[in-house]
Amino acid sequence: MQRVTKGANTIVPATIIQPSVLFAGGSADVSAYILDGTGKVRGDEDMIFFNQPATGDGSVSLSGANFTIDLSKIAADIERIAICAVPEQGTVADLKRIDLEAPGVVAFSQDTAGMSEAAIIIGEFYRRGGNWKFRAIAQGFNGGLAPLSRHFGIDVADEPAASAAPVPAPSKVDLRKQRIVSLEKRDPKLVSLAKAAAVSLEKKSLSGATAKVVLVLDISGSMYDRYQSGEVDRLVQRVLALGLNMDDDGSIEVYAFGTGAYRIGTADIDTYQDFVPNMLRTHDLEGSTHYGATIKMIRQDFASQPDFGRVPVYVMFVTDGDTMDRSLTEKQIREASAQGIFWQFMGIGGSGLFSSGFKFLEKLDDLKGRKVDNCDFFSVPSADSYTDAELYDKLMSEYPGWLKAAAAAGILP
Repeated sequence: MQRVTKGANTIVPATIIQPSVLFAGGSADVSAYILDGTGKVRGDEDMIFFNQPATGDGSVSLSGANFTIDLSKIAADIERIAICAVPEQGTVADLKRIDLEAPGVVAFSQDTAGMSEAAIIIGEFYRRGGNWKFRAIAQGFNGGLAPLSRHFGIDVADEPAASAAPVPAPSKVDLRKQRIVSLEKRDPKLVSLAKAAAVSLEKKSLSGATAKVVLVLDISGSMYDRYQSGEVDRLVQRVLALGLNMDDDGSIEVYAFGTGAYRIGTADIDTYQDFVPNMLRTHDLEGSTHYGATIKMIRQDFASQPDFGRVPVYVMFVTDGDTMDRSLTEKQIREASAQGIFWQFMGIGGSGLFSSGFKFLEKLDDLKGRKVDNCDFFSVPSADSYTDAELYDKLMSEYPGWLKAAAAAGILP
C-alpha cells in the first residue's frame, strides 16, 4: 500500500477498491462525485452520499464512511471520482485529522488545523494514460454540502419553508446574483461595488463568467501609510466585489509578500471588514520586496485543485515597488503562461526620491518566451485614484483577450 502526501499521486493497482474515511475529531458526512471530462456530474445519480448510497450500476456504493468502487464498471466517459467530507458541526479544523485508506492501494493523512472551510475535497481517483490513479488533494471548500454539490454540477434547491400549499419545482438560479441580492440590506456599500463590477463584466461579455479571484498584497515597509489610511482595506472590499460576481464561492483568496511569501486566507462577506487589521496582527511589514516566491506558491496551490485547467484563476497583484528577485519572477511568469492563471499587476505610487518606478513590471507586461500573454500592468498614484467603474474596467482590460488566447492554446477548455 502506497502512502502519499498532499499533492502527490499513485497508481491504483486493483479493480475493486474500498476507501474508508476516518476523522480524529468530530464527525462528518462523506460523499463521492462521479465526474466526466468537464469536471461535472452527468446527473444527480452521480452524487453518492447518505441519502443516495449507491449508483444504479453498482460501480460506487457507500456504507457509513466506507466506499466500495468497482473500476471495471465505471463508464468510459467518466474521468474522476472525487471523495469529499462535510463536518456535521463547525469547520474542517474541528475534524483535526482526516485519514483516507484503501487497503492494498493507498493511504493518506491530512492534519486540518487552521482550515476554516465548511467542506473539504479529500482526494480523487482519476484516469490517466489508460490507468487509474489516486491524487491527494485536501482542498478546503467554502460552504457546506449544497454549495459543494453545486460546484460539481448538482442543482440543489434550498429547502422551502413549511407550507400547506404545494411548492413548485425549483428553477435553476444564478447563485452569485442571488448572493448579491441577499446582501442588499446587510451591506449596501458592498452591493453597490458588486453591481459596478457586474457592469464592467457585462461590457466585456463576461456576465456570468466564472473564475477564482485572488488578491496579492505588498507588505513591504513602504506600504505603511497605505495600510494606516485604510487604502488597502478599501481595495480588499473592491476586489471582493469582483469575486462576488466571478467566484462561485463568493470569496477571494489573499496572499501577501515582502521579504517572504504568505498565504493569508479567505476574505468573504463575513470577514473582509476586519481582514487587513487581522492580517497585520500576524504579519509585520517587512524590509524588502520579492514577487517570485509568492507567484510560485500561488501556482502550486491552485495546480493541486481538482478543477485547475478548467476554471480560470484571476490574480490581482498589488505592489508599490519593483521586486528584488527579477530572474525568479520572470521564470515563474514564463512557466505560468502554460497554465490557466491570469496575472493583473497594479503598481501604486512609484514616484518620489527613492522610487525606481515600475520599469520591471513594464518589462514583465511584454515578457518574451511565453506560451500566451498571461499578464497585464497598470500604475496609479493610489489604489483610490480610480472610481469603482474605472477600476473594474481597467482590471478587465486584457483578461477577456487572455481567455480567448488560453482557449486557443489548449490551456483552458
